[in-house]
Amino acid sequence: ALYAKNLLNLLTLIVKDGQMNINWDDDIIKGIALTRDGTVIHPIFSEKK
Repeated sequence: ALYAKNLLNLLTLIVKDGQMNINWDDDIIKGIALTRDGTVIHPIFSEKK
């Protein structure tokens, strides 16, 4: 039940009025997003420069 609640909370954060509306500045989204527009954006998985 806890896993289902976590998924529901995540989807509630992402979906607004039946449409996907991702706030890329949200700390939760920053922590779980690996890529955006074909580019790796998560600091752990991006190449070190």
